[in-house]
Amino acid sequence: MSITVEHGKDNITIHTKATRWHVDEDERLHIIGPNGNLASYNRGYWANVVQGNESGSTPTTAVATLYRKESQGEDNVTLSFNADYSDDRNKKWAKYTPALSLGMNVIDSVAEQFEEGSRYLLTFEKQD
Repeated sequence: MSITVEHGKDNITIHTKATRWHVDEDERLHIIGPNGNLASYNRGYWANVVQGNESGSTPTTAVATLYRKESQGEDNVTLSFNADYSDDRNKKWAKYTPALSLGMNVIDSVAEQFEEGSRYLLTFEKQD
């Protein structure tokens, strides 16, 4: 298993020997391996934690901006996302300018959770 931590301004660390992670009462993140603590990150320094699958591979993450939210009739809204070009995390999966286009049709109660112009973290992980 692996655990990926996004921290600092645009840094990512992959802990390949990690078995689990824990956030303590002071919001510090601890990465734990078979023999104890592997690393710790102070509150405000770490931004995201992703646990890899059983094969040890780490999911790919992308930051996308919701650029359009459009009603399609009764209880049906289309959400349209593009890559956030200003977010350096997208440079980890794109050689040049990040390209991403994603559309979702959702019910009204789900659409209420999304705001045009806001950024969202997407996680892509193979499922069996």
